[in-house]
Amino acid sequence: MNITGKTFILAQSDGTALAITVGLIILLIVCVILFHPWFRFVRAIKKIQKRKISDLITGEHVRVVGKLELLDRLLVAPLSDRRCAYFQVEVDLRKGGGQNGSYWSNIINKEKFVPFWLTEGNSRVLIASMNVKGILKTDRDYDSGLFNDATDKLKQYLNENGYSSENIFGLNKRIQYREGVLESGEQVMAAGIVYRTTADTLGLPGSDVITVLVSGDCFPVYVSDDPEIVIK
Repeated sequence: MNITGKTFILAQSDGTALAITVGLIILLIVCVILFHPWFRFVRAIKKIQKRKISDLITGEHVRVVGKLELLDRLLVAPLSDRRCAYFQVEVDLRKGGGQNGSYWSNIINKEKFVPFWLTEGNSRVLIASMNVKGILKTDRDYDSGLFNDATDKLKQYLNENGYSSENIFGLNKRIQYREGVLESGEQVMAAGIVYRTTADTLGLPGSDVITVLVSGDCFPVYVSDDPEIVIK
């Protein structure tokens, strides 16, 4: 009888521990879905009606998909030298060690944007705003470490941002570099307010009336080349 009682208590304890573990896993999944930037971005754009570029109406808040065309004013991605309209760069440094373990610390997180065209058939819209929020697919990864020297390009970028690829003893630091860009020919999603103006008011050649997507008072222009977002 006593043995049976102990067995019952152990079974209850195991069941409680399992329930707590499952509960924590579910809570973690919910937190990721609620707060991860990718999921927050998707929730925001899904609320915006999707339109063809040829069907845009002035004043509407819409999202469109089209092929990117660069303007004469463009950017050069800092790590890969690619011509683009928008880039995001993240650099992480491995810190710590010993009894407390090591961890990755973000030391550089930069992005830059210039206006670009999106075309769909014979129609096009200019994506132009000072307030842009983007989710770009990371398509360039680099790393450097103890037996893997950083390239001259990576060293230059670190130096420009106040960092070095080596420690005070001349040994390579362990660093990861990631870059995503919006470049010519890509299928890109953009969302914003439809606005019409003349090309010359935006510093573009000619005086034709053009269609532009701009940000609103309470929301940015959203852009992405992530295939999962583009097809939504």
